[in-house]
Formats: sequence, C-alpha cells, structure tokens
Amino acid sequence: MLGPRQPQRTLTEALRDAKMAAIKTSRESFLTRYLQGAACIEEIDDAIEAWHEGGSKLELHEFLGLMKSEYAIYVENQWKFVRYLFHLRNTSGV
Repeated sequence: MLGPRQPQRTLTEALRDAKMAAIKTSRESFLTRYLQGAACIEEIDDAIEAWHEGGSKLELHEFLGLMKSEYAIYVENQWKFVRYLFHLRNTSGV
C-alpha cells in the first residue's frame, strides 16, 4: 500500500528553490554578481530572502557584499540605491 501522495511542486517553485540554493552556496555576494553582470538589481530581494532562511554567519550587509553605509542607503531609499548600483556598475570597469 502506498502512502499519501505528496503534492507536486510547480516548475516555478522548483526553479525558485534552485535559485535560492544557488544564492546560499555562492561564494560571491550579490554586489559582486551584480557588478559582473551575473545578477540583476531585483535579485537583491532573493539574496535577502536566502539570508533570512539561514545558513550564513555573516551579517546581512556582508552577505550582500555591502558596507553598512551602502546597506543604509538601500534601507532608506531604494531608488537612490538603484542609482548608486548603476553608478558602481558603470564605473567599475567590469
């Protein structure tokens, strides 16, 4: 006799889980990936969620690759932070 059937995960859920696992195990921070063109700005939310799910001994700003002052900009004014990231990407020479 078979046990109760487990609900199937949607493709979206499976992709999200895979993305979160990749963020948690990455040796590069969100900022590094962003400056290299490997992450878009919106992925900061995924990185923050991955940090909240646990597994990192770093403080959140460190996990993101940000200094405390940079993270403060993000918290206070996300549009200002986006402009700051665009500036960093355009002047980083990466």
